[in-house]
Amino acid sequence: MLKGLCDSDQEMIAAGCKPEDFLSSATIKSGVLERIASKEFSTDGCDNAIYDYATKHPEELKKNDNDRFPADQLLREEAYQFMLNGTIPADADYAKKLEVLKHCLQKNAIWYKDGGVWTPPANAKFTFFHSMKDEVVPISNMESLGSKWGWDNANCKYIKYDTETYKHCDVGTVFFAWYYDDYVCEIYRNKWKAANIHFQGELGFNF
Repeated sequence: MLKGLCDSDQEMIAAGCKPEDFLSSATIKSGVLERIASKEFSTDGCDNAIYDYATKHPEELKKNDNDRFPADQLLREEAYQFMLNGTIPADADYAKKLEVLKHCLQKNAIWYKDGGVWTPPANAKFTFFHSMKDEVVPISNMESLGSKWGWDNANCKYIKYDTETYKHCDVGTVFFAWYYDDYVCEIYRNKWKAANIHFQGELGFNF
């Protein structure tokens, strides 16, 4: 997500933001950014770059009790403290980049509005896709959003799809393998009125 923002968001580009600005030196040295950029690795393959580096350099990257790498290990210290506590670094240019990152994360979050109220942004339309089964992100996530924003109204359209699997990564693969042409291509052909497509939950894309 961070790399995508730096590559494509006009505010991030204008501020000269790069993923390396926000990541710890260990994360950068792990080679995960190169794996993402190559587009030759799955999510697990990209994650494994960090795991492999941590195995070789445990003094630089440490997992928590849940076998995960916490944010304070993956992010640059100033970025972590800014996100956690709002601490503004002394470097004014870097502080500006952090403010831009914060704003871009907020404007790309479907739940965000001033005060954290769940309200669709003005003049925006959304289409949400979610599998009926997912071991990580349950269908109740989309159902909760529908109850907040309203079901199939002028702003939102919701589509549930079923799979034979419940595995988190696999249900996303099934979407692209079986449902992409049926739904997404129709939207790209302007046959739907929804202007923005949010793959809620396991897919994690926001066009």
